[in-house]
Amino acid sequence: MLKANYIRHYIHEKGIRLTTADVSSGIAEMLKIHRLPLLSSAIMGKILACTAVLATDFKNHEGISLLWKTNTTLGTIRSDMYDGKYIRGYMDGYDEGLSITSTNEKKLISGVGAQLTITRYSLLRQPYSSTIHVTSGTIAQCFEQYKKESDQILCRMQTSVIIRENEIISASAKMMELLPEGDIAFFRHLGEETLNEQKDSLENMGFMVLSESPIIFQCTCNNKRIMNSLMGLPNREKEKLLQQPCAEITCHSCGKIYKISNQVMKEWFM
Repeated sequence: MLKANYIRHYIHEKGIRLTTADVSSGIAEMLKIHRLPLLSSAIMGKILACTAVLATDFKNHEGISLLWKTNTTLGTIRSDMYDGKYIRGYMDGYDEGLSITSTNEKKLISGVGAQLTITRYSLLRQPYSSTIHVTSGTIAQCFEQYKKESDQILCRMQTSVIIRENEIISASAKMMELLPEGDIAFFRHLGEETLNEQKDSLENMGFMVLSESPIIFQCTCNNKRIMNSLMGLPNREKEKLLQQPCAEITCHSCGKIYKISNQVMKEWFM
């Protein structure tokens, strides 16, 4: 098993990058806030873990924001990995009580016209986004499609959730990438079974650990972000808010409620 609640970055001298992430405590914290059916919980755990492994530029604190428009009853899924160690996420739909199968997972994440958008943040570059049309496949296969179409990188992804007594107790993901100038024959030789290897075995195969850090669930919401959100509303909406003694704003990610008094709103809007 992977080291619980850690992200680990490996490199191989033949141009292979491997990233592993266990987000077990993160999905547990998220499910305390968002009471999801079991299949939805499993899907959310896999997506949180995949979002984490996409943040490969750990030296520059790369952040990842994911927006997945499923066009199914799951609605829109959002997840974030930032500063190399913090995750958060939520979905605004549900799975109608379907059983946990690969077929149902594929059905729920890729409705007609489904889109996956990834935005990357880094200390070295401006944020940039890329979108793919999700055709079909498991969550891992959809992320492989994203890497191929958006980054022109060949990769293999693997996701895992462990369920005990109808509860998600573990969620993780692994991503192996062929870097530019990497040895494609060696990459193919490694095969998907490489993703099943443990840390010691990987090091014996020539993979070197570059970095590892803990992953925790933490939201980025604060008063300033709430202010900026309200300031961006149309004037008509602001006028409606000013007719109330206070406004209650709930963060979708962490569930925190912000109560903004009428006087404070006047100071913001005037």
